[in-house]
Amino acid sequence: MLSQIVTKNNYLVLRQLREEELSLSGLARKLKLTKARVFYSLKELESFDLIRRKIQGRTHLCRFNFLHPQAEEILKLIFFEEKEVYNSKLNGTINFIDCFLNNTLKHKYKGSIAFGSSLKEEKYKDIDLFLLLDDFNNKKELTQKLQQIDPRISILYGNREELEKGIASEDMLYDNIIKGLPFSCEDFVIELRFKKYILKKRDIQERFILASREVYSCLEFKDKKYTALHLPKGLMDLIYTITNYYDYSPQNDAEAIQLFK
Repeated sequence: MLSQIVTKNNYLVLRQLREEELSLSGLARKLKLTKARVFYSLKELESFDLIRRKIQGRTHLCRFNFLHPQAEEILKLIFFEEKEVYNSKLNGTINFIDCFLNNTLKHKYKGSIAFGSSLKEEKYKDIDLFLLLDDFNNKKELTQKLQQIDPRISILYGNREELEKGIASEDMLYDNIIKGLPFSCEDFVIELRFKKYILKKRDIQERFILASREVYSCLEFKDKKYTALHLPKGLMDLIYTITNYYDYSPQNDAEAIQLFK
């Protein structure tokens, strides 16, 4: 499926909707594309359930569907494309540093995140890097080695726990970092950056598995009392799981059944 959807325009639309809800006009304006091209991409992506629409008055707002089974793969693909552009801009400096740290620090190196002005601006003084390290003390020596590679390198050291705490406390620095480009830590950054969607997706997946087991157990244990007790519960859990996937929040069983229909 990914090979079908990842055209240039579709990629641009998904990358933008990953960050914010936008209307057709808003997307066209942000991406500097015609409304016709954006409309075509939205229709195609909607057919794959990769975007969702929300109606506000006369405006249709679109957003990325983080609950899609392949959402994480697509987010990684977007990161990959962004890193290719960024590395080309810096003549491969960040990829080289990432390889150097992987080979030098081994298991102590948990990844790095490029952030700051060098991501978006053509003229910049520093290349800001947040290094995720465990139990590492020779920071001064490492900084000197990295600045020998490129003197513009500016290092901020930390670990995953510090980054999580900084984001939880809504610290502007850490909020800026998590919106950067991850190297060797894509899964961690996706999980932290889009945490509320990832948690909702896991909850839906777990509920679906439990509900399916409940239903299938009724086929295995063909006892009328057992079936009468477990089958309705399993089916209702499946209905709630499906309605939640489609962004509905029914308040009771009757509303859930109606929405499912």
